[in-house]
Amino acid sequence: MDMTAILVTLAKTQAKKLKAEWRVFLQSEEFEQQLAEKLDAKINIPFVKDEKEAKIFREFVDVVTDIIDGLVGDKNK
Repeated sequence: MDMTAILVTLAKTQAKKLKAEWRVFLQSEEFEQQLAEKLDAKINIPFVKDEKEAKIFREFVDVVTDIIDGLVGDKNK
């Protein structure tokens, strides 16, 4: 095996590990909660109480992170 092939193999292995770690983080409760809080702080929905807004953004973030995970997930599954 030449040096280029070795480096490509190592890069692919590292990319798979990083992708797996990123997907776990994306689906984590901590990340979803932080993202929902940031959206809630930046966006005001008129005529909707703050408590209801928080729930709406939490649900929205959960759906969006699931969609993103599906887009970057393994196509072989």
